[in-house]
Amino acid sequence: MSDKVLYFAGKAPSSTVPDAILADLKKLKSLKPPQLDMIVGAVLAFMSSPASYDFASATSEISSSLKVSGSVLKNIFKALILFFKGALKHGVSTANVKADLMNCGVKEVRQCSISCSFVRARFR
Repeated sequence: MSDKVLYFAGKAPSSTVPDAILADLKKLKSLKPPQLDMIVGAVLAFMSSPASYDFASATSEISSSLKVSGSVLKNIFKALILFFKGALKHGVSTANVKADLMNCGVKEVRQCSISCSFVRARFR
């Protein structure tokens, strides 16, 4: 990825974000919309109520359902949690969430799905 500004990282250049996080965010582009919705929904549910969310059970269930290795899924979860936490911390707009996802190689349809889910969760 060329050195672009990432809003979720506080308008920092992409070179300051760990490569592993960027690589895991890039994996989102290979997911089908229902898979993406399931993962994003689980991450946002965890973030909204971490004490009552059974993270291990949820990742195991999603991993089996999507036929994705547990370790790959956990890394995607971690990357999304960092992404969403950063977006919240820095007051990132919906347009900038989409821009960050675009800079990570996520297709426009998936950008809209993720940003809409994020906005709905943020304003509950």
